[in-house]
Amino acid sequence: MNNSDTKQAEQLRENAVMQSVLFEDNLVTYDTALLAKNKGFDIDCGWKLRKLDDGTFTHTNCSDLGVEQPTQSLLKKWLREKLFDITVITDWKKGKRIYYVGFSFVNTKNEIDIWFSKNEKENKIEYAKYEDALEVGLYECLQRVS
Repeated sequence: MNNSDTKQAEQLRENAVMQSVLFEDNLVTYDTALLAKNKGFDIDCGWKLRKLDDGTFTHTNCSDLGVEQPTQSLLKKWLREKLFDITVITDWKKGKRIYYVGFSFVNTKNEIDIWFSKNEKENKIEYAKYEDALEVGLYECLQRVS
């Protein structure tokens, strides 16, 4: 990478971080962004995430080298248009805030159609952070997009 490419990549990364901070919204992970691309997500987010050969990540503006990395809110909105509404519920357990995530089909009257759970004994999995719960919900819903 030449010096101007490096500066451009750094500026894109700074812009992505600044937008994320200003709007208090997290960018989705690479795996979620890649799955979204494979499911038809094609909104230009202004920055693309690229996985390097050594397993690290960088931002690029070249669409051939990376995948669009939307914010969690933007991807949630896109999924809602595809008929999946993700819900993150806040609760308290032993004095600590916890989060649960599930989704419903937009065209049903059910409150929650599916809770994401790791085993049959649990109805719901607890997450310590809202953003972690939402990321799981986004990824799980994307897997169901046809």
